Amino acid sequence: MLDGRLIAPANVLYEEEWGAEFVYRRPRDRTQTLAVLGAAAQDPHGGYPCDGDDHWTPEPARA
Repeated sequence: MLDGRLIAPANVLYEEEWGAEFVYRRPRDRTQTLAVLGAAAQDPHGGYPCDGDDHWTPEPARA
């Protein structure tokens, strides 16, 4: 666990309270996209969920 930042440093951060990692920035090119996919593949819990739009709107994300 917590390999995502090592694999995709431009796109992955860690959440301190639960020790989770998440994609905080959308990949901007092919290299970053492959890095995020690689980080998700290494996640022992089966990759990252794709439910950000259910929890985030532009206003809170900007804050």
